[in-house]
Amino acid sequence: MTLDTRQRAMLAEMGIRVWLPPPRSPADAPAPAFAPALVPSPAPARAAVSAPVAGRPAQPGAATPRAAAAVQRGWQLGPAQPLYPQADKGADGPTWLIALDSTTPDEPGGGEDGALLHKMLAAMGLKDHGGVHVATVRRAGTGSELAQLLQTLRPAVVLALGPSAASCVLGSTEPLQSLRQRAHRLADGTPALVSYAPAYLLRRPEAKRAAWQDLQRAMALAGQQGAP
Repeated sequence: MTLDTRQRAMLAEMGIRVWLPPPRSPADAPAPAFAPALVPSPAPARAAVSAPVAGRPAQPGAATPRAAAAVQRGWQLGPAQPLYPQADKGADGPTWLIALDSTTPDEPGGGEDGALLHKMLAAMGLKDHGGVHVATVRRAGTGSELAQLLQTLRPAVVLALGPSAASCVLGSTEPLQSLRQRAHRLADGTPALVSYAPAYLLRRPEAKRAAWQDLQRAMALAGQQGAP
């Protein structure tokens, strides 16, 4: 993945040091499907997509029993709202649905964690992109059904940031670290990925490197979904 000067600056603001590899010779092997790591650590393996249950094809827009489990635990996604409402909604690029654990659920772009969210999206090339929608985690009974959000927005990727957001999207009780290790497929076939919430990254800045690798995976999946 090639980063422009602005994206490198945004990564620097996130606290991620960008490592530039030495020039490749023509004999070098081609880059892997996921972008090469921009930090001095091994590049992540391609995330495996969870296969649907045999004999039970998922119906588009259908809610899953697992997603209902999150509601039973008291949490639900709120209504999705465009993060950049003034942006050109006709601009090219995939639609993103970000499920978010936020300290300011009524204003997902506010506060310190909201500021970091903007920096993360800027590093992904999504700052001021009209296709970015955010649904924050709220108490059950005050939000929207995930199936409705998927049917309305038809996102290329659902990115769940934080354990409660991951639970709302996947209905899973697995730890966040385990859910991060693979991609998931929702009932309508939409791919979903899990990573850390911005509020957690403010408390644990050493996790930003791993979070950036998660975001790279999400960008790769979004690109694949948008391919003809």
